[in-house]
Amino acid sequence: MLQAMSASPERGRGEALLGAVVFAAERFLDVPAWTDAAGEVLARLGPAVGAHRITLLQNEVAVDGSMSVNPVSEWCTKGFEKNLERAFVSGRPYEPGYERWISELGAGRVLQGRTDDFPESERGSFTMFGIRSVVLVPLFCGDQWWGFMGVDDCVESREWDPEVVHGLERAGAIIGAAIRRGQREGDMQQAEEKFRTLVEQVPAVIYVDRADRVATSLYLSPQIERLTGTTREEHLADPEMWLREIEPADRERWLTESQRIIERGFGEFSLEYRIRANDGRLVWVRDHAVLVLSDSGEPLYWRGVIQDITEQKRLEQTLAESEERYVGVLEASPHGVMIHAEGVIQFANDNVAAMLGAASPAALVGVPLLDVIAPDFRDVVSDRVRHQVDTGLPNPPQEQRMLTLQGTEIEVEVACAPLTHQGRPGGIAVVRDLSKRGDTERALREAEAKFRTLVEQLPAIVYMAEFDPAGSWLYVSPRIEEILGYTAEEWASNPNLFDERIHPEDEPDYRAAEAETRASGQPLMVEYRMLARDGHEVWFQDQAVAVRDASGKSLYHQGIMYDITEGKRAEEALVRGLQREQQAADGLRALEELRNRFLTAITGELRTPLTAVLGYSLTLARPDMELSAADREDIAARLAASARRLEKLLADLLDVDRLARGTLEAALTPINLGDLVRRVVADVDLGNRPVTVEIDPVVASVDGVKVERILENLLLNVARHTPADTHVWVGLHQADEGVLLIVDDDGPGVPDESKEEIFRAFEGVANTGALPGTGIGLALVAGFAELHGGRAWVEDRPGGGSSFRVLLTVAAREEARAAS
Repeated sequence: MLQAMSASPERGRGEALLGAVVFAAERFLDVPAWTDAAGEVLARLGPAVGAHRITLLQNEVAVDGSMSVNPVSEWCTKGFEKNLERAFVSGRPYEPGYERWISELGAGRVLQGRTDDFPESERGSFTMFGIRSVVLVPLFCGDQWWGFMGVDDCVESREWDPEVVHGLERAGAIIGAAIRRGQREGDMQQAEEKFRTLVEQVPAVIYVDRADRVATSLYLSPQIERLTGTTREEHLADPEMWLREIEPADRERWLTESQRIIERGFGEFSLEYRIRANDGRLVWVRDHAVLVLSDSGEPLYWRGVIQDITEQKRLEQTLAESEERYVGVLEASPHGVMIHAEGVIQFANDNVAAMLGAASPAALVGVPLLDVIAPDFRDVVSDRVRHQVDTGLPNPPQEQRMLTLQGTEIEVEVACAPLTHQGRPGGIAVVRDLSKRGDTERALREAEAKFRTLVEQLPAIVYMAEFDPAGSWLYVSPRIEEILGYTAEEWASNPNLFDERIHPEDEPDYRAAEAETRASGQPLMVEYRMLARDGHEVWFQDQAVAVRDASGKSLYHQGIMYDITEGKRAEEALVRGLQREQQAADGLRALEELRNRFLTAITGELRTPLTAVLGYSLTLARPDMELSAADREDIAARLAASARRLEKLLADLLDVDRLARGTLEAALTPINLGDLVRRVVADVDLGNRPVTVEIDPVVASVDGVKVERILENLLLNVARHTPADTHVWVGLHQADEGVLLIVDDDGPGVPDESKEEIFRAFEGVANTGALPGTGIGLALVAGFAELHGGRAWVEDRPGGGSSFRVLLTVAAREEARAAS
């Protein structure tokens, strides 16, 4: 190109253009941001090509996809107006009329020539700005069309020399490269800062250990100091420190489990154990890690997270240890660190002292902050300090120049955050030397990759999210897809997804815990269920900390979500097993009680008739015993009575068993219940007890045999449990529900605590009558009543005594109504 320009009639212009291009390449390398040199570069290019105006215009794409341009830098020769000073220039759309510019410039082709030769739809802008001839050079940032450079001749309608156009293209390429370089540096810094902040602020210790016997530390997040009181530098320098900190009783278990997974060659390490902190505290931790293998399948190292599961330290102890760790971190930082308050340096570490040429950090304490700032940047620094004090927000990293104590300016990058130092508002500044920019860029890429890999391979979901329902998710690690079936991109793009998938029964507890964390600043610790994409439930233990600005306002929270589904299932299975065991034990106790009551009741009841049968039978069998016919007839009658008692007892026992198993049914037939009641009252031996019968005319479909046994057992119950002179009343009445059978007496009555249990088999109260009892008669009364859709119960009789009542319903009710 230089040879061609030297042969051109416009040799002087060609040499000037070549010099401008070389100047642009050098100048963009010298400045931290390309915009700092853009004006100087355009000021060289304009005169070199004989232009009256050069403008750099950046594309802007709207939400609907439409494109417009905005001027970002401009040079103009004397006597011509700058487009940047015209308000209507910003945001001018390409369409309608300039579609050709999108296709041609977007494809990397230059548009140039006399403006009169351009299509009519494109001449409006040229006329508006007084342009007679133009060169439009596309600017690319990597593969992306960033915008274009407009080179205007506002006096002469000329054809542009090809070598001039070619030189402008070279200048456009250099400008695009400078823009791309600035974007890369910004992206790397933001990515590195994002992942470093995330790793170093989550409420857990994140680590990378070598897969050897003692798990030699390769990386530890700063939270290790909060957990153990020892710095990560100490752990990295002493491979066996962590093993020594494990409580001796748990140490062998830790070694066995980690070695087992290493020998197997795959799997996750998950163990809860105790460690002895540096201050003597016994701390319970949950250690969860994944084993990373080489391409050949050999174990390389562990990536994991250690969570403190003990109670939080008391506030005073936490503050004291935090202060000690905080000073240690600042002094051990690989970058320069300064703390300033009220415009004066209060603290400096060794690195910043070396950068500024101080003999020691103490030499900087008390020095005014602006004294170590280059004069050109003092206003900028003052504004940044004022901004962080007023808003409580950190200032992003910015490149600037500082002044050493010897008066030499140095290029640095400074990140600032608000800080209260000994009750005075101030800030902390992290200073990075930019003398080796290439090394810095490489370190940024490596750091970003390291922290990204570490966060994304942890066996838990790491996140940053705003408070409140529908708050934005600022980051979520890819582990969420493995656990819930949603990609990290899906989760972060839909702020309502968390509210839709949290289990409705658990959401109130989670919201309450979140609100408490936001209000008090205490760490979040809550368990809840989420519904995965396929609908299955996943239990989480969520631990997070609130991130606040200097004024105490909650900004967002950072945390880790652990999948504890298997643990919850084990807990539920244990609870169910204990419940079944308790039920079985209760059932065995009930059976044992029933057996004892049965044996107690039946033993005496069986012994009496069996003894009688045996005695009478032996009497009849004696050959030397001469009995009269009357005696033999009396003995036979007594044998028959005892046999009938045994038969009735066996029948009662069989009926109790059938009722318990639900195999007994009622054979319903229409019966005149009044006749049945009179017959049973006449047959039952009540001794000398006076009996009063009050009967309504009732015909009902009932099981007559069972109704007879109901009334018989009620009357025998009176005979067993009342004195001989007790008055008895028997009633049969129609009721709204059906038929009501009543047996009242003026005896001693039934205690309140026994009114329900006497209707259970082998229960009862003490006899006061002459007849023995089995304790199953009233149980049969209740069971037979239920077979008829009714029930049996006992009340206190007005005036004293008991009132036993049996209600027969369903068919009995219909027949009773028909009879009436």
